[in-house]
Amino acid sequence: MTKLKIFNFILAISLAALSGFPQASFAQRGVAESQQHLQDANDAYTAEDFPAMIRSLETARELNPASLYTRYKLAAAYARNGDTERALELLESLARARADFGIADDADFAALANVPRFRALLQRIADDTEPFGSSRIHYDLQRIDLVPEGIAWDETGERLFFGSMRTGEVFVIDADGQLTKFATLKHSTPQAAIGMTVDTERSLLWVIGSAFFLTETVLPDAPRWSGVFGFDLASGEEKHRYLRDDVGFGFNDVTVAPNGDLYLSGNVIGKVPAGNSEIETLQTSEPVYGSNGIVVTPDGKHLITSSYPAGLAVIKLADGTTHFLTAPDGIEQYGIDGLYLYEGDLIAVQHGVKPWRLMRFKLNEELTAITEAKILDLGNPLFVATTGAIVGDEIRLIGQGAPVGEMPAHIPAALREYVGRSLIMTAPLN
Repeated sequence: MTKLKIFNFILAISLAALSGFPQASFAQRGVAESQQHLQDANDAYTAEDFPAMIRSLETARELNPASLYTRYKLAAAYARNGDTERALELLESLARARADFGIADDADFAALANVPRFRALLQRIADDTEPFGSSRIHYDLQRIDLVPEGIAWDETGERLFFGSMRTGEVFVIDADGQLTKFATLKHSTPQAAIGMTVDTERSLLWVIGSAFFLTETVLPDAPRWSGVFGFDLASGEEKHRYLRDDVGFGFNDVTVAPNGDLYLSGNVIGKVPAGNSEIETLQTSEPVYGSNGIVVTPDGKHLITSSYPAGLAVIKLADGTTHFLTAPDGIEQYGIDGLYLYEGDLIAVQHGVKPWRLMRFKLNEELTAITEAKILDLGNPLFVATTGAIVGDEIRLIGQGAPVGEMPAHIPAALREYVGRSLIMTAPLN
């Protein structure tokens, strides 16, 4: 699987989570409506109606200016329609964000090939997106059929957990590097193991399960059950299972508050109060469209989550008051998946931007703004990360790279472009 296919696969997974929302409820931010205009633009592109494509993309961008992908596709539409100046202006804004969605090989920009400003831009993008950082292989899983997404660290047992979206299994790597199966998400509708977290105080591993097209034996018309499973850290025995079938694509990731409350990201933001057995919908003053990464502040007062296409939201848990973080020009919040707190800063796996990057965001004390941003790792060519787990002053990142050797015969042909070499990498946070 090429790096572009890996990126497109992850982007497709993340954007698929947006498709099941009740559209009208998100109109105040325009993000949901922008998704429909993106679809309209795609239809216009297929019909080679570039003026219509431009109209749809301009509307989508107006509704959700945070989307770098929309910006890129609009630049392509301008180029196709002969508007070189506006195409270059948008591409230069992407270059400032160190974003490259494959411009050098994109036939939509063929008309600009001999434009000096475009050629200079290509060189700038190539220079500014050159991979850098200190990430290295921590564990090669030696399988390409797992399609891992979530990862969690058990500090007490010095164990690393990860899950398979393909099989619904959860695996553990112990302190000696031994890999074994820990548990399986069991339900009448096959479940993909997605986000996860360790609750050390209660000796539980919480794992998000969702019915997903990559999961073995799942049927296209199967009920979309999704929720969270709790497993005993010592035995792997299932202790809790909370599921719903009314959340569209389903849930995505999970975090635990100091008091034991669970919060789930996804098509809605879910909450399981400590001691309860049902997933409630967290009420927020402003809707958070397509929530992905999710983390509770150490004092238990705020929930921070990433709206994949729109940015980072902060929710005051006492009353649901919600606001989106502001940031200086040039700091992009689009396309964030895994989200963690470290020394008061946000650590983010940002793979909605190509090349993917590991980010560190410094926040103000009021949790209203990003004040600084640093790229810790950019575009490691071995894989594309999805999520991570903080281990001391490092982060373990899980993701996929290109497959090594021949594709196993048991992988269905329709899924072969989506699977690859499964890796766990480690990267310093300082």
